[in-house]
Amino acid sequence: MTKQEINSHFVSIYSELETYTKKAIRSLRSSIDPYAALSECFIYVDMNCDKIDSTQTLIAYSKTFIKNNIKWRTSPLNRKETQRPGHVEFIEDFGKSHTDSRTQIIYDESINTFNKVLNTYEKRLFDLYIIRNIRTGKAIANQLDVSITCGYSLLHECKVIEERFKNYIINSI
Repeated sequence: MTKQEINSHFVSIYSELETYTKKAIRSLRSSIDPYAALSECFIYVDMNCDKIDSTQTLIAYSKTFIKNNIKWRTSPLNRKETQRPGHVEFIEDFGKSHTDSRTQIIYDESINTFNKVLNTYEKRLFDLYIIRNIRTGKAIANQLDVSITCGYSLLHECKVIEERFKNYIINSI
């Protein structure tokens, strides 16, 4: 397909891709802007136009690209979303240096209110990773008495919960 054909087909399937993107973001509990994901998808498809020969291939490429970029924490799209000025530094300073009692109170209240939106499974992981500062897959596996492979899988889930907590703090302040 030529670039012009891809452009016209992309416009015709845009609403389908928009719905798919929003569902993927919701199911993977991501904070990525769906329109940023669609823009990145369009650039990717445009750059790979020589590999696309039909509308079905275009849809498949687009959906795979969107899902992977939302799912993978190291994807360029996720890096762009988390590298906002002062974002990471603010969270680290807020969570680790409780220099005054007011900051400590705000931090504790944030933990308590965030805990209310978590289910029991997520609360357990949140407690291990954030509260008790258990930061390796092996340590999580030992703590929960599961296999090391499962521990590393749980570590990934802990990091997802940590990202949600960071976003919660930013949005609540």
